[in-house]
Amino acid sequence: MLKSNKQQNNKKKKTKKPMSNKKKIIAIVSSIILLYLAIWGGTGAYRIYSLYDEMYDSAEEDEIMDVIHTEEIGEEAPEPEDEETLSRVQKIRRDMDAIYDQGRSEKDPNLLNVLLIGVDGPRADTIMLAQYNKETGKAAMLSIPRDTYVKIPERGYDKINHAHAFGGVNRQRASVENFLDIHIDHYARIDMQSFSRVIDVLGGVEVHVSSDIIDNRDGSVFKSQGTHNLNGSQALDYVRFRSDNRGDFGRIDRQQQVMMAIMDELTKASNVTRYLQLMEEISPYVRTDITPGVVTSNWRAFNSLSSSNVQRETLSGDNLMINGIYYLEVDMEQAREKAKNLTY
Repeated sequence: MLKSNKQQNNKKKKTKKPMSNKKKIIAIVSSIILLYLAIWGGTGAYRIYSLYDEMYDSAEEDEIMDVIHTEEIGEEAPEPEDEETLSRVQKIRRDMDAIYDQGRSEKDPNLLNVLLIGVDGPRADTIMLAQYNKETGKAAMLSIPRDTYVKIPERGYDKINHAHAFGGVNRQRASVENFLDIHIDHYARIDMQSFSRVIDVLGGVEVHVSSDIIDNRDGSVFKSQGTHNLNGSQALDYVRFRSDNRGDFGRIDRQQQVMMAIMDELTKASNVTRYLQLMEEISPYVRTDITPGVVTSNWRAFNSLSSSNVQRETLSGDNLMINGIYYLEVDMEQAREKAKNLTY
């Protein structure tokens, strides 16, 4: 049998016929399955591959999802009603248009960029860029505040998290790419409700609170200083809370903190049974275009990451009120510079 296969391979080499797209796909899929079988063996490997297949979504048809809620968000972003704000907004748009008109830079071959989207209803509640640099070996996470004022394709200027509500992953991805002048390789979208399920499967996460977090609504202590072990429900409350003095920026910091804690717990889940349990819990709530091949080809790098060696960054800016609605004015050139040098 081996001899026969070898003879067939030699014939193919002699004829040098190009492999059809269908055969290429079959070869790639077969290689991935064989790799999983070699690493984990039999039933477990097949189940993991099946779960990846359930979560896989290229997002090619994401634009037609029923995520448009015009009654909640409005058909168009509001125009300022007072002259002072109108003048400021017009200048912001002129400055940003000039940068947008410069076009996109070439893709950096050293960077692997993954857009992480946490959705709570139609809009994106969490927007993060996870970046790994193959040349430097560095990894970083950049949070983009959901109220950031950007130009959304086919809509105009609005909050960046509205992009998902009006066009799903594709428009969210395009809005981030155009704003930061980056190329996003993959995305992962998770329902925030599954956050608690994931954490419970992991057995909880540990977070450190550097100082008491005070709830400005009643002056109570939301979370006291010290180290806390949070279950799923507690962790979800922790990442959603934004009623302290830091507002949304405090919430973003807590989101990053819990993400890092999840990463640390995942590195402890070294056996296939634990991975299967986790993936079976989260697969109904996660959609991604990351294939098993991407995971296996970068496994050594991914497996070496932890909260201690992943840099955490957040875009900052100035408050912008338009007709009583809050936006964040982020310096576009500074944001692009931060994204460019994130892992260099």
